Amino acid sequence: PMCLASIQAFRIDHIVYGAPDNRLGAIKTHMDLMSVSKHPYHEVKSVTGGVREKECGDIMVQFFRERRRKKKEMKGGKHELLKLPLQKSIGDTRKKRSRFVTFVKALLRRE
Repeated sequence: PMCLASIQAFRIDHIVYGAPDNRLGAIKTHMDLMSVSKHPYHEVKSVTGGVREKECGDIMVQFFRERRRKKKEMKGGKHELLKLPLQKSIGDTRKKRSRFVTFVKALLRRE
């Protein structure tokens, strides 16, 4: 539902996706929100699903399998709380962005 709301908010005309998300998907699943209600300002013109469906499905399964494995490897399977460093003063946005990028890179190295 969140992806569909974003698609409609940004007025994307054509949706193309690989594997459907039968559990949480909002298009051509048990919800099928496209046929239930129309966006008041923008209508999606076409939806094409199942493009390389098997390959996309395999990629998704592998991604979440790896994610669960990494979670189990962490201390007791629990994630550490991650906190963004606080900014002491309002300064140059480039400096803030640089600190944030450095922080995210450090997080990615941990995994």
